[in-house]
Amino acid sequence: MLASIVVAQIWRYILHPTVGIGAYLATLYGWDWANIKFFADRDNCHHYMVEKRWPTGEITCPTCGHRTEEAMPTNACVFFFECPACGEKLKPKRGDCCVFCSYGSVPCPPIQTGSACCS
Repeated sequence: MLASIVVAQIWRYILHPTVGIGAYLATLYGWDWANIKFFADRDNCHHYMVEKRWPTGEITCPTCGHRTEEAMPTNACVFFFECPACGEKLKPKRGDCCVFCSYGSVPCPPIQTGSACCS
């Protein structure tokens, strides 16, 4: 464990934007250091990557009002969802592509990015 922390600290120094080879690489490849994230530990990095890759949204059942957090697929729509509290089977409202757009706290990722959706 200590070795991995030391290696992480060495890489952080090497890739630092103002010291080491990081400054050279930044100018060579035109890296924007404001968009590069450094993490204090592996768990923080893992949590960030999971949130970016598999975003979540809260679905509220219109029948019982139960709220549940579900993973939203980034490349597909969720057409049906069964409420875990009352068993109501939700489907998209007319004009919406999926249950996240109809009953979710945020629209589905294809709608958020403005790309073509499955409807």
